[in-house]
Amino acid sequence: MSNLKDSQGSAYSSGSEVEMEPPKVNQDTSKSGLLKPEAVVPTETERPAPAPAKNVQIEERPAPGHGYGTEEESMTTDEVMRKLNTVREGLTKEEAARRLAETGPNQIEEHKTSAILAYLLFMWNPLSWAMEVAAIISIILGDYVDFGLIIALLILNATIGFYEEHNAANAIAELKASLGLKADVKRDGEWQFVEAKDVVYGDVTRLKLGDVINADGKIFKISGSVKIDQAALTGESFPVNKKEGDVVFSGSTVKQGDIEMFVTKTGSNTFYGKAAKLIEESEEEGHFQKVLRSIGFFCISFIIVFVFIELMVDFVGRKKPCTGVHEIRRVLSPSTSSP
Repeated sequence: MSNLKDSQGSAYSSGSEVEMEPPKVNQDTSKSGLLKPEAVVPTETERPAPAPAKNVQIEERPAPGHGYGTEEESMTTDEVMRKLNTVREGLTKEEAARRLAETGPNQIEEHKTSAILAYLLFMWNPLSWAMEVAAIISIILGDYVDFGLIIALLILNATIGFYEEHNAANAIAELKASLGLKADVKRDGEWQFVEAKDVVYGDVTRLKLGDVINADGKIFKISGSVKIDQAALTGESFPVNKKEGDVVFSGSTVKQGDIEMFVTKTGSNTFYGKAAKLIEESEEEGHFQKVLRSIGFFCISFIIVFVFIELMVDFVGRKKPCTGVHEIRRVLSPSTSSP
């Protein structure tokens, strides 16, 4: 053993060119008693340098109102002023006249149709076609009772459809009637009353308790606590609180406080006008009309199939001649008396 120790010692102390060093070990031992190699820690030069912090300025924007998708909701008041090319002192009369000629009056477009034509159009559908053919056959064969019943049903069907469309037209009329007739706007730096239809985008308008808002706008000044009734638009039961930077919509009513705002949209471009336009241009059939159309197609299909089966049975199966044409000719021909 002493010889082994001496040989090991001489190996470490020899003057050989290659000098061996024992590996570094961690002094902590595991439960098994084995020594663990020391963990390699990266130096400062090996660590990636952190990215320099950017001095980003976040512009404060007003919180969106109720998410009706208007662009002005997410814009600041200054951005709206630049977009509309206006100032807090209002437009000049010349500029207001130019914009009125450019965009047209602040009112909802109206398309009138003939009431008689609208009523007759409800007799032009599959169910009405089947009934009209039956009425023609009845009058040819002299069955006046069936003819009267069929005509009565036709009139009832057209009346119900015309009544539903008339209610939609009344809804549009109520939208128009609810808009204010006058507007308090600032022109050439002075407040003055003008016709509501003469309000243009970029106008500065003032509203107080009880006023009906006649255009969409962005509030830039309030007096007291402001509440706006938007029930006609959104169906909300209670007035909505508004603050500076919020948007308001035409057709709403001021229930509390006073506001000054920039007019952003007028006429059919307003939230109110778009709703009225959708009602007016809606071509979707009501549930009742869909049911009548389905019944009409079913009746026509059933009649065609039944007539085809009857003809096949009479002509092919029983081999009978067609006597219907002769019967119709007999009814239509004038009666002749024998000498």
